[in-house]
Amino acid sequence: MVLLIFGGILLITGIIIFIALTRAGEDRLFPAWTGTIFMGMGLLIMICSGFTSISSGHVGVQTVLGSVQPGALREGFNFKSPLALIVPMSVRSESVTMSEDNDSAVESLSADGLTMVLDITIVSVLNPDDAPWVYQNLGKGYIETIILPSARQAVREATSEFTSQEAYASKRSEYQARMGEVFEKSLRSTLSAYRDLDHLPVQVSILVRNIDPPLSVKAAIEAKLQAQQEAQKMEFVLQRERQEADRKKIEAEGISEYQRIINQNLTDRLLQFRGIEATEKLAESPNSKVIVVGGGEGGLPLILNSP
Repeated sequence: MVLLIFGGILLITGIIIFIALTRAGEDRLFPAWTGTIFMGMGLLIMICSGFTSISSGHVGVQTVLGSVQPGALREGFNFKSPLALIVPMSVRSESVTMSEDNDSAVESLSADGLTMVLDITIVSVLNPDDAPWVYQNLGKGYIETIILPSARQAVREATSEFTSQEAYASKRSEYQARMGEVFEKSLRSTLSAYRDLDHLPVQVSILVRNIDPPLSVKAAIEAKLQAQQEAQKMEFVLQRERQEADRKKIEAEGISEYQRIINQNLTDRLLQFRGIEATEKLAESPNSKVIVVGGGEGGLPLILNSP
């Protein structure tokens, strides 16, 4: 718009100078083409006002005489209406952290009535196609006016559904997921006052950075968690001992079965036969021996090495 006005002024000035110098005849101080230069510069500037460049990570929203135009200009070189003003809107990931460091931490009550202090980060990404609608209805500062209040409400509502121990430790992932569900519902409810939504113009994630319950509760939770870990460790030890006992029992049963089978098949005749075999092998050896025969009924010879 500024370039268009400035170019128009130069064009009109050039026309006036050209006419004045033409009528002055021989008395003119400057040649008539001086006005032509001004007219050319004015026309060039007016033509340039029909082009614009959008920086990386942004889209351009066009407003003509205060009216927002549909369709966002994408990054790079673009044609536009010479009368349009361009409002850049970021489509990059934008994050805002609410914590005790900047005195913006969220305080909320848990299901068991305890005050929880939370540090959270809200990450939002604007849909490029919805940038004109967001600018027209929510404004350029929509994160501060719409997103952050909805996020605070979602954190408080989700916290009220979990006990301090669940939010701090045992159900932290479910707790964070519930925040996202409540936030989306809240944001849809807020934006539905402007139009029927088939999708959200801004994608938002709520990340829990830190949960700070009261010190006494925190100590109790940590002690309970440690006790649970010790119990799990002891259960592992007991399970290992039971497995070892089962192994020894199976081993003992195997030995007992082996002995039973041997006893059933080990007869006097078999023992005598095995003894005769052993005696024969010893007698065949080259060493000198003393053989004592006897030993009762069924006794085997006793073979001794000679001195």
